Amino acid sequence: MARFINFPVTGGFTNANPPVATPGMDGDNLLLAESIVSVSVATTQPGNAATARTTVSIQLNGIAGSSLCTITVGSSSTLDQTGTAQPAVVTAARIKDAINKAITANPGGVKSTATLPQDSAVNAVYAFGNTLYFKTFVIS
Repeated sequence: MARFINFPVTGGFTNANPPVATPGMDGDNLLLAESIVSVSVATTQPGNAATARTTVSIQLNGIAGSSLCTITVGSSSTLDQTGTAQPAVVTAARIKDAINKAITANPGGVKSTATLPQDSAVNAVYAFGNTLYFKTFVIS
């Protein structure tokens, strides 16, 4: 297991409603791997096309008084993470699996990067248009 898990944010936004562009969030965001207790993924308001949001919740063991890392996922590098910029095909289980693979990868290494699956069927041919992005990274 690597010491840090990297969540590279592209076209960052806040978790506010409505989301606000936050370019300072773009790039590498590191989380101490040994602080991770559990990972869950859920889509909130899935029936509302305008406000639906796919959120990764990483329960932490209380580093520096923090207990939760919240990351959102979107299908656009420029739009915010709500509504039509939601993953259309990929499931929460596949997103969680990708993050768990990053957590257990690179034994003895310093950094492992979480890479999201494509928003397509499991063994589909690669298509850039199906790329998913981490849109927010907030520790609270």
